[in-house]
Amino acid sequence: MNPIPVSRTVAAFAVSLVLLQCGSTHKLPAETASANAAPDAPEQPSVRANDAPAQPVKYDGAQLWRIAYDDQPKKNAVAELQDRFDASMWNYNATSVDIFVRGQQLKKAECFLRAANIPYEVVIEDMQRAIDTENPSLEETELWENRN
Repeated sequence: MNPIPVSRTVAAFAVSLVLLQCGSTHKLPAETASANAAPDAPEQPSVRANDAPAQPVKYDGAQLWRIAYDDQPKKNAVAELQDRFDASMWNYNATSVDIFVRGQQLKKAECFLRAANIPYEVVIEDMQRAIDTENPSLEETELWENRN
């Protein structure tokens, strides 16, 4: 017997319920588009790279998670993480996927996975600390280069 296909509306409703359980104010794409639509509003000018001094990108509090990727509910959850919590897929294979989650989204994304009953493993606890450990400071590098 073939499973009954779930419509996008029902799936969106289910995700909305999960997000409500987590206390998220995140809106569905249709709600966001209609709420933010301003007819005849002028476009905002884009910021060019030359307008501001370059600042290093920091990933304080961001984590890398590994999620089993072996059934459709888990694949759907990964897609929702990317769509709703600005998560990025870094690596995947036949059995699992690595997902980068920014620090600002961690609590909501964790709550979403718990509510959806999707287990995950934290691979990197603090991305910025891992980067800092992997890449020594400029001062440390200069010390290494100048010793004979």
